[in-house]
Amino acid sequence: MHQHLLKIIGVAGAAIFGLAAVFFASPKPADCISTTSRPCYDRQAGNKTMVIESKAGEKSFLACLNSASESQRGEFLYQKTTVCKEEEFRYCFEGKSKNIVREFAGTCKPTLSCPSLSSSITFVSGFEPGWDDPSKGVGLRTMVRSKNGALYAGGFKGGSIPMVAKIYKSTDNGYNWTMKELPNDQYGDQYGNFVRRIIDGPGGALYTAGYRIWKSTNEGTTWSIISSSIADISVGEAVDDILYSKDGSLIALKRSTRDYPNHYNEVYKSTDGGKTWQLVLGPILQSNASYNFIEANDGSLVFSASNGDMYLYTDGNLQKVLTTDRYGANIHFLKAKDGTLYFVGGDQETPGDTLFAYRSFDNGRTWAKRGELPYSYRVAFDAPIEASDGSLWVIGYTLCWKETVYRSTDRGESWEAVAHFPESQYSNIIDNNSMQGGLIMDIAEGEGKIFSVSFEVGALFEVPR
Repeated sequence: MHQHLLKIIGVAGAAIFGLAAVFFASPKPADCISTTSRPCYDRQAGNKTMVIESKAGEKSFLACLNSASESQRGEFLYQKTTVCKEEEFRYCFEGKSKNIVREFAGTCKPTLSCPSLSSSITFVSGFEPGWDDPSKGVGLRTMVRSKNGALYAGGFKGGSIPMVAKIYKSTDNGYNWTMKELPNDQYGDQYGNFVRRIIDGPGGALYTAGYRIWKSTNEGTTWSIISSSIADISVGEAVDDILYSKDGSLIALKRSTRDYPNHYNEVYKSTDGGKTWQLVLGPILQSNASYNFIEANDGSLVFSASNGDMYLYTDGNLQKVLTTDRYGANIHFLKAKDGTLYFVGGDQETPGDTLFAYRSFDNGRTWAKRGELPYSYRVAFDAPIEASDGSLWVIGYTLCWKETVYRSTDRGESWEAVAHFPESQYSNIIDNNSMQGGLIMDIAEGEGKIFSVSFEVGALFEVPR
């Protein structure tokens, strides 16, 4: 269970393995494991653990979260305590030290009576020779069908520093693939060289984003970095998302770990295909970062912030329009063919961390909570997609079937679980390939079929319709 919860929240880096011995050591009287007081904060320094007084502990923990990188903090793990059989907690490394601050809020892992779900996604093809070799460390993050009909998938090759961004292309609906390694720059750090988003541009141009923006003008044969002037990796600046605007411009969402006083975001626009950029908005959303945005039909920009808040930027004004829950960093948007906006996320008022579909008919100004995703838990892994028949598809996490593909045939009013990842079939890959496991990361439609890619199994899968 610990492995699956780590992948939900996108915790990166092998350093977390070193925590196992500390987190599951014998309970000590001075730690939060053995006391019933909640909220409880403690600090682990080497083999010593000490409870921090509540107010001081909260202050220390929040300060740590605001200063730590994503690889140095996590939400959430489970631990056996005197309060719960399995209690969730958050952790954070303080600065560059090995000291760990933990927060226990008294939330126990829910128990469910799960029905059977026999369907699973099925193997179609490997992305490259040796795709089932765990030592290759191939991770896949996103997939899209472009306007030219080709399927593109993007991710990275891990297991080394710097990580190598990779993009794959198929012109025969996923049966065969070609691979390109995207160019690096002098700041190719471990967390800054991967593909997180792929979009079409005018004239056959393709753009990919993942801390940098890469551009191809020949359908993915060659690529170049076009974001160096707006995102300096050496000081923690990165491009989280990109979109192609209705007015013909390219829009980039940049985030930075430099203090304003906390993390912040900026929006840049390019009207010449990424040659030059102009700041149009920011610094904004002074939280731990914003990960996703979308342009509505009227040109407004809709943002999801890491704390679950939704913002709308229109007519020069930025306003909060909705609050979901604390897992908002995983919210991603779909703009349907008719302009309706969708996302799948949690609800502050609903116990159990269940996922719901949200829908906006007015360009993101107001949102209506619609159907519940049965047995879902906390996060959807990427944006819903709209298939050619109008059905909606999304990947959600559950405590029943782990990563599960859901389908709605009534515009999000109701959802059914369709298929899950066949973990037992690929356990030799999952168990030996760091902590992420199978993890269905993204889905796309290709010539009537629904395909999926997985985080650490370098292969294409088909979802039963």
